Amino acid sequence: MYNCREYCTLNNPITNLFIKSNGSVVIDLKKDKGGPDIVKLRLQLTLNEIFNGSIKLVELKRNPSTLCDSISNKLQVLKINIPRGFPTGGTIKSEVSRPDIGYNNVKTVYIFTTEDLPHKVFKRDNMNLIMVQKVLLKQLLLGIRIVINTLDHKVLRVNITEVITQDYVKVIHNEGMPDMNDPSKRGDLIIQFDIIYPLYLPISDNTLICESLNDKKINT
Repeated sequence: MYNCREYCTLNNPITNLFIKSNGSVVIDLKKDKGGPDIVKLRLQLTLNEIFNGSIKLVELKRNPSTLCDSISNKLQVLKINIPRGFPTGGTIKSEVSRPDIGYNNVKTVYIFTTEDLPHKVFKRDNMNLIMVQKVLLKQLLLGIRIVINTLDHKVLRVNITEVITQDYVKVIHNEGMPDMNDPSKRGDLIIQFDIIYPLYLPISDNTLICESLNDKKINT
């Protein structure tokens, strides 16, 4: 829940008070209030929300700044539309009006700047998704099959038959984030590898790796 007192400076209707020559105090109900209140907030999104597009509910509670606010200081819920593929650090504006003394409505413009929440598998790089796969020494020589559960609920089975090095990456095209301007276009899924070297190598694994290396030499 956001508390708007920390983020905005509110216009005060007392500035519309003036004193007449006879000493009476008058409030100018027609005086222009000026621009709307501006409230800047962060909006954290999951990769699933960004990938699929979603309606994000944001709870807001304003500290009373006017008599009307103090009389009716209720929790407010904004519905924020998140388009598919919305970029990190993008801004979304939402305008809200509320009644106030002396004015028909007081406008508040909420400006949300988006942030990606960490995902347990993927990290976003523009339209691409990056994941890191841990591999054992014998797997990087003998090959490995990787099972990936994607953000659109597909299961990818990726066979790696090449010798994996520290700089090796596997690119799967059109399995990344959708383009916000054209959701039919998608980025890539990039698989990076983290090689785990053992402290010692069992004899059985050593024999298997040697046989594999000999086979690769014969095939080449």
